[in-house]
Amino acid sequence: MTDFVSGDVVPVKSAPNVPAVENFLRRSYHSSTAVGDFVYIDGGEVIQLPTNNENGNPTGKLVNVTLSIDMRTSWTNDTVSIRSIDKGAAPNLNKQILWPSTDNQTFFAFGGEQVTTTSE
Repeated sequence: MTDFVSGDVVPVKSAPNVPAVENFLRRSYHSSTAVGDFVYIDGGEVIQLPTNNENGNPTGKLVNVTLSIDMRTSWTNDTVSIRSIDKGAAPNLNKQILWPSTDNQTFFAFGGEQVTTTSE
């Protein structure tokens, strides 16, 4: 079982699957749920605009980690700490459903579409 509270803390600007603010276009097909004092964000895709050195269309990246944000402390978009929880060999999913357990200590995922390429 994964310990969702003790994942690696990474600054928002260098978190996996989090493009730079100036390149961020959207996050889509993900799911989220609140468990205890944390919000968990799982699955989906991140779409970003080309960087200054790239030409072309926006590009997509599958999200292969679960992210969590501690809601016990106050934060802004610039100061938020995001925990990155490795999902190991779990499949990349879009549009899955997440819900908390009745004791609010863990969450469950159901369904979704297994994806190997982005929708972009």
